[in-house]
Amino acid sequence: MIKLMIAEDDINIGSTYVKFLTNDKDIKIVSFTTDGERALKEYLEKKPDILLLDLDMPKMNGLEIIDYLSQIPKEKDKCNIIVITGDKLKMSKIRKTSKVYEIIEKPVDYDRLPEFIKQVPLPNDFETKKRVMFNDLKLKPSSKGTKYLSDAVDITYNNPAMENNLNDIYKIVSARREITVSKAKWGIINSIKRVNKVAPKEYLRKVFYVYDNSDEVTPKNFFTYTREYLGVYRKICVKFKNTPSYDNI
Repeated sequence: MIKLMIAEDDINIGSTYVKFLTNDKDIKIVSFTTDGERALKEYLEKKPDILLLDLDMPKMNGLEIIDYLSQIPKEKDKCNIIVITGDKLKMSKIRKTSKVYEIIEKPVDYDRLPEFIKQVPLPNDFETKKRVMFNDLKLKPSSKGTKYLSDAVDITYNNPAMENNLNDIYKIVSARREITVSKAKWGIINSIKRVNKVAPKEYLRKVFYVYDNSDEVTPKNFFTYTREYLGVYRKICVKFKNTPSYDNI
């Protein structure tokens, strides 16, 4: 369930947001405010997953709210604000702001609003954390090898004992993807080879305990340390739609 907060100075527009979003079983509206000072206060009190924010707010405008939250250590790395505005000049000012995941230009397509909200990565969501990690490892999301590796991570995360029998992992992935075991195996192995080749060395040292350029991450170590890392991982913000492209494996 996504906890959503709405900050919109026009009560009629805000009420329309509420009307369209309350029917979605995956979204729970925890607050609806019409002035900036109240919006900031309730955000800090209720800690919503996502803030739907209008920029032209009285008492404290949306840009000031974004700036204030960006100074808080536990908030500054969260990409959890969807800005709604018709001001193109202000759009350009906040486009590179780390707190803002999406900018929606007015007039709003209300039917698509739930879709925009559900695209925002949530801080404690396993799939979000895994996608962030794969992005840091320079693995292209659309690559088949990356998808096979992602499946294998799911399998070992839920059943750590599988790490001791890689062939069983390959078999499960092959069945899930309806491909040969050989194709699943080499897709996974080649993905890990890519990690060794292009992932930042400091990241490999931190996660996989690689100490120098001669060290390599093995498949077994990849699954063991990935499972451990994702279990405590708390990095939140990455704008997936802006993720740079990498060559296919």
